[in-house]
Amino acid sequence: MLMNDQNSALMITVLRNDYPEIARQISEKINKQLPEQALHNLKFIGQIVASFKNEKGITEREWTKGKSMVKIVESRELLTAVVLMFYHREKILKSSSEKTRSGVLRELRRQIGVSQEVSSKTAANAIVAFKVYENFRQEVYRLYELIKIENQFFK
Repeated sequence: MLMNDQNSALMITVLRNDYPEIARQISEKINKQLPEQALHNLKFIGQIVASFKNEKGITEREWTKGKSMVKIVESRELLTAVVLMFYHREKILKSSSEKTRSGVLRELRRQIGVSQEVSSKTAANAIVAFKVYENFRQEVYRLYELIKIENQFFK
């Protein structure tokens, strides 16, 4: 059975009301997977992009075209997942169905020079990849930690 947002919201309400201990355990498990802090100032997206590009050896023109389109798409998805980890960690784990925080994808689009359509599709794919692929998820966590330390975020 496929769950839509209404069914999910109803399930969460029942879980919280009728099974609070299970709801607490689930919340604790989710919180262990999430970074404790989030960035709020969008100016840091440029630093995240620069650190990501440096670590992955990406040149700016590779974000939208090139010989290896698969590699470009994968890099955009990975970068988007890392940015979401910094700005909207609940979204990357799909523990929230709210829209991505205002301005985050717009600023990321501006930094890497892609269209709104490409950015939206990339974000959706990044969320799915994070949930489904262990290697992708591990790389997001690795890059998140590296970028956090390199830029001294949350100090």
